[in-house]
Amino acid sequence: MRLEIIEISGLAILGVAVILQIKKHAPEFTLPVQLAVICIAFAFTAGYFTDVIRAVIELSEFGNSSVKYAGILLKASGVTIAGNLACDICKDSGETALAGIIDLIVKVIVISLSLPIIKLLLHMSFGLMK
Repeated sequence: MRLEIIEISGLAILGVAVILQIKKHAPEFTLPVQLAVICIAFAFTAGYFTDVIRAVIELSEFGNSSVKYAGILLKASGVTIAGNLACDICKDSGETALAGIIDLIVKVIVISLSLPIIKLLLHMSFGLMK
């Protein structure tokens, strides 16, 4: 059974309410509870991630491109999601400088992962100009 956005939003709101109560009485447990809510939300939405992966692979086969490029897209998406999550956790914890560094690192990793696709596009466009 798939959860829709209303149920996921309800889980997030409930998580925030619990976290706010924990923050008042035992602030050291705030981060583990945040991570638990995140893990539960990911567990309930795992089906959506597999749908995205399946669609990217189908698109790569449809366009006669290599599955390698679909893998690059999936890796870049995963890095972006994980980095965004880490940045948000750092910002919530008051560590904005660390969040900024993580954001920069994620951007560099995504650019480095994208280089083979950029090379392919440049090669194709120069081939069309000849």
